[in-house]
Amino acid sequence: MNFKLGPLPKDKNKILNFGILILAFIIAILVFNNFSKNILSLNLKKAEELQKNELSSKVVGLEKELVPLKEFLNKKNMDKIINTINNKAIEAGLRVVSFKPQPEVSNANYTVYPFDINLIADNYRAIGRLVSSLENSPEIFIVEGVDIGGRTLQRRGSEFQNEVSQKGKLSVSLKISTVMAK
Repeated sequence: MNFKLGPLPKDKNKILNFGILILAFIIAILVFNNFSKNILSLNLKKAEELQKNELSSKVVGLEKELVPLKEFLNKKNMDKIINTINNKAIEAGLRVVSFKPQPEVSNANYTVYPFDINLIADNYRAIGRLVSSLENSPEIFIVEGVDIGGRTLQRRGSEFQNEVSQKGKLSVSLKISTVMAK
């Protein structure tokens, strides 16, 4: 058997070129797939970063909204606080006997300013009205303690003396705090 491959030498370059073309096409598809995966990955990262930027801008916006609130909380001065408590006590039917600021307590984000207040009340309802009024006030007041007794503090010259209450008056000691943000 004698095979003659006569037409093969003429088409040899075409077959080789066709094989190289197929190999180049396969390499191009692999490169394209690799690049498309990279582009998809970059698009996902871009979407994540855009979402992070959006959240970051929202946080900045919320911080800007908090600035007036912090300023409102920090605009308290002690005279205004004392006047507010005194006015609320009078409205509730109580008489302020003494008002003693205590040392402030500083925390990381806020400062607490405590006060000890001694009052004279005609009845328990007046005390309840004062406590309710303070806790419902737009300013931040925290009633930390209430001590009610049947004795009143009476002024004798420049000092107060503890005497038994007359006509059912109640002696009230309140521990009240107010808070300022830093």
